Amino acid sequence: MSESRFVPIGQLLKTVGTIGEIRLHVEEEFLDDLDTCGHFFIKKRGSYEPFFIDYFKDSADLVVKIEEIESPEAASALNLKQVYLRREDIRSKSGKNIASMTQLIGYEVFNHGERVGTIEGIQQMPHQVLAYIEFNGKTIIIPLHESLITSMNKNLKKIYMELPEGILNL
Repeated sequence: MSESRFVPIGQLLKTVGTIGEIRLHVEEEFLDDLDTCGHFFIKKRGSYEPFFIDYFKDSADLVVKIEEIESPEAASALNLKQVYLRREDIRSKSGKNIASMTQLIGYEVFNHGERVGTIEGIQQMPHQVLAYIEFNGKTIIIPLHESLITSMNKNLKKIYMELPEGILNL
């Protein structure tokens, strides 16, 4: 299946208890989508494998029980794995917005015509979208705000921006 069909929505954390439950961090925008869908995907050996949710528990952290995972040992094999949904499983408006923004991963960013770097990650904040870019050996964060973007070439995967002075030096 195509990489672009899958959207990262969170991460499995540590096992809980003795029956194979595991803590799950999910971006808030995708909680309803995950609950409605009833399954998620984990990338294993280059392909996306579905995992079906038996139930959720909402204590201090979100805890999930996955079908066919019956022990802490089996659950621990999933520790720190990225969790994905298919793009078509995302129905909520806020989830669709961030899902469409994740398509920008891999785009090259230019500031005033000079190449800054390639977008390695996207994070949706309450009032803005942030892009993580490798720049001069360190990861920088820049806002992807329409007032800063002068043009975009989807075929060449390039975003042209006019960033405020000094933002690349933070």
